[in-house]
Amino acid sequence: VQQPDEVTFKLLAATCEETELSFEDALEAFGRHLVSFTMQSGYAGLLKSLGPTFPVLLTNINYLHNHLERQHPHALFPYIETNYEHGQDSLEMHYLSTRPRLKQLLVGIVAEVGLQLFGLDISMTEQSNPRYAQRSVAGSERAASWEISWRPTSQKPAPARSTTPKASFPDIHAAMVDFGKLLSSFDVLSTFACCVTEDDHELTLPACTERAESREADR
Repeated sequence: VQQPDEVTFKLLAATCEETELSFEDALEAFGRHLVSFTMQSGYAGLLKSLGPTFPVLLTNINYLHNHLERQHPHALFPYIETNYEHGQDSLEMHYLSTRPRLKQLLVGIVAEVGLQLFGLDISMTEQSNPRYAQRSVAGSERAASWEISWRPTSQKPAPARSTTPKASFPDIHAAMVDFGKLLSSFDVLSTFACCVTEDDHELTLPACTERAESREADR
């Protein structure tokens, strides 16, 4: 069952309060974790079957969403469009969704897919005038365009070997539409540790943990 987006936003707000992350940084971290969670669950090969290269995989994302709609008829998937010239190390990606404020989730997913599946360091620059932006304020939160470039890293891509999945792929995707299930699978503070530094925030991670434990004891 897909929970209302309002519940997701409240959950993210609580996470941001504990970690002192911005909403956008927290949402991007969720996107990165979703990719890792999916691959650890035995679906690296399925993800890589979407395309032999990073730009081809992005081009085929809509096919994956169309497949998932059969298991999640009430889910609201975004539309992804790419413009890519063969042989280049950059492309344009355009995003349109009926759900607002979730574009940064895609940023985390794209960055982690490039890193884990293809060993690429992904750079995404958001454009000021999204292709599918509407004039309303709400519409501007549902559309985005990026210039995406990449370069090889020392990290080896994950092998596309067949493994026994730990859950059905629809169940894995439910981790994205139900952030409660996603949160139950990992340590929030550990996941966000890469985003928090003592120079950027007065509240360190141990302090976050201590405050969280104190709140739990007061309940």
